[in-house]
Amino acid sequence: MQLPNALYLGLPRCASTWLWTHLRDHDDVFVPAVKDIYFFDRHYDRGLRWYADLFADAGDQSVRIEFSHDYLFDPAAPRRIAADLDDPQFVIGLREPVSYLRSTMSNMERHAPTTAEVAAMTESGRLLGSALFDQFLAPWLQVFDRSAFCVYLYEDVVADPTAAYAHVVERLGLAPHDPGDLELPVNRSAAPRSRALASATKRGARLARRVGAEPVLGRVKANEHLRRLLYREADESPTPWSDDAVLRQFFRPSVERLSEQLDLDLVDAWGYA
Repeated sequence: MQLPNALYLGLPRCASTWLWTHLRDHDDVFVPAVKDIYFFDRHYDRGLRWYADLFADAGDQSVRIEFSHDYLFDPAAPRRIAADLDDPQFVIGLREPVSYLRSTMSNMERHAPTTAEVAAMTESGRLLGSALFDQFLAPWLQVFDRSAFCVYLYEDVVADPTAAYAHVVERLGLAPHDPGDLELPVNRSAAPRSRALASATKRGARLARRVGAEPVLGRVKANEHLRRLLYREADESPTPWSDDAVLRQFFRPSVERLSEQLDLDLVDAWGYA
């Protein structure tokens, strides 16, 4: 069976579509036609044969990589991956927590059928908890060595996309690659032209995943004309809490622990010093 030897674990809203798009152009990389396969968390019961079929068209490329946004959040995923894949590499995109929350709120408002769904997640504290990245990384570091993780920052993609892309390509052991225009992340924030239509589209995507039609879903999602029909570009929403200073104080201990876990100075990089 052809199985991946690299996985994008998360986070969402961290230029993953940008990276997915450009790695697909690298001659020595195979990327399935759809993001968010969710095999090691949501669909593990489908079995390795189903998963391997998504990589059946891979040739002799040295890197076969799957992109799923939520693996980082699932504590069961590391041991499943360790059992099924041989010495995999991991790519993680990170983003300053307050900026991540702003973008996440924007995305929730884009897809939620009603504002009540957004309010429920906000009031329960789940949204704040989703940005405590050190807690989600800890189970992975209990199973895999830190050297297996290639980390890039969303802020670096915005500031110097060429250097950020070159960093990931080098860490994956690939030859240098120039895919052309790297200037802007592909998946910019958007607002639905029709909330009802966007919600129906989301339900259709969930149905496609339930019946195992990920390749078809991938082709649909990659259709830029459909995206323009459903969404318009929009500014990211402000956070619904008091101010950034309060939030940064809340996240500072988490950022400090994350810096130690990854041996990266995220305290300075994200302005928490």
